[in-house]
Amino acid sequence: MTHAAQYALSLHELEKGKSSREQKALVSSLVALLKRKGHFTLLPTILKEYEKYRERESDHDIVKLFLARESDRASFAKEIKAELFTRGVKKEPKVVFDATLVGGFKLKHRDTVLDASYKTQLIALYQKMISV
Repeated sequence: MTHAAQYALSLHELEKGKSSREQKALVSSLVALLKRKGHFTLLPTILKEYEKYRERESDHDIVKLFLARESDRASFAKEIKAELFTRGVKKEPKVVFDATLVGGFKLKHRDTVLDASYKTQLIALYQKMISV
């Protein structure tokens, strides 16, 4: 982990549950620390890393459904609905179209991914065929 990533992670963890006033004080302390240690040039990179942590946290409860094309939604509706029910998901997933999936679907929720795409199945078949 780079220095910038370490600073960003520390800031992200420290600011949880703090008021906006306390968060501003943390940022001021971080800037002072960076200047004192001669790491002030890392600030833009630290901010980028910090934003990544914030995005990951905000995306944590979002359910994403990846489809190759719009017609796959209807074709796999029963399977998708069953998987969402199994995971206890009651809200509608955010649909993302990814033509590289070829067909099928991929469901992403929290730290789990269900990959029922043709792409994965075709790659597995190809690897099986060339290993024989």
